[in-house]
Amino acid sequence: MLRDHVGYAEETWVPAAHYEEAKAFGQEMKRMSLEACAKDEETTKEAYAVIGANWPLDDMDEKELEEYK
Repeated sequence: MLRDHVGYAEETWVPAAHYEEAKAFGQEMKRMSLEACAKDEETTKEAYAVIGANWPLDDMDEKELEEYK
C-alpha cells in the first residue's frame, strides 16, 4: 500500500522529489496507528512505546544502520 500510494521503494526510500509528501504520509499513518493502539485495551503502555519508537517510516540514522551491514 505504501509503495503504491506514495512511491516508497525498498526499505522505504523515496525519490527526493517526493520526500516531503512521503514523510507527511508516513507521519499521518503513524498518528492513526498510535491512535488506534491507544484505544485498544490489549495494547500495553510498553507496546505503544515500542511502536512509536520503532515506526518504520521515521527518518533513520544512516550511521546507526551501518552497524548492521
